[in-house]
Amino acid sequence: MYNITIIDDNQQDLNYIFSLINNYCQINKHEVKIQCCNDPLQIKDLINQDLIFLDIDMPSINGIQFATTLSNNTIVIFITNMEHLVFDSFKVHPFDFIRKSQMNKELSYTLKAVFNLIDEKNKYLILKIKQGKVKIKINDILFCETTDHITTIYTINELFQVRKSLKEIMMMIQSNKFFHINKSYYVNLEYVKVYDRKKIIMYNDKIISIGKNKYHLFIQRYLS
Repeated sequence: MYNITIIDDNQQDLNYIFSLINNYCQINKHEVKIQCCNDPLQIKDLINQDLIFLDIDMPSINGIQFATTLSNNTIVIFITNMEHLVFDSFKVHPFDFIRKSQMNKELSYTLKAVFNLIDEKNKYLILKIKQGKVKIKINDILFCETTDHITTIYTINELFQVRKSLKEIMMMIQSNKFFHINKSYYVNLEYVKVYDRKKIIMYNDKIISIGKNKYHLFIQRYLS
């Protein structure tokens, strides 16, 4: 189930956006819960929203200003007539910027991309450890390290050791966000903080060397 909020002070535009999103989700069999609102300041529950479609020009608060109050986990998509503000909107890192004049054409492409992103974020592994079975969200994995036929999976908050090869774990993850940086490490590129030609530094300050002949491929993947 995806939780979606649409915010627009123009009721006609609000109804039209709702119909486009609802029709797309029905055709593509996405289970969604959609709430609509004319005033962002009147919404009480935004914490659990996966996706917010937001107008910019509204009387109570500018849409870009409102987006700064949202959780980093909430995906923001602007739908507006104010096309000249596209660069101003970048400061809140929206997923997309849709022109109302082209909404019928652009919205379906954005929805396809954003649902793929949400699905990717929600993927997980189920692995057997000493204490039993554990469910690990792939998006929370910083990197995987293999030593003596044991792979240690480092997540944001904890680590898990499993009796599997790094190759087996890589096959289970299968994500373009991850990169086989050297023979012992498989890293989540989203958590690379600093890099140079010889090493990377992860967000937990772990220093990992870049394997021989891996640098150029790493740069290509990291920047993409």
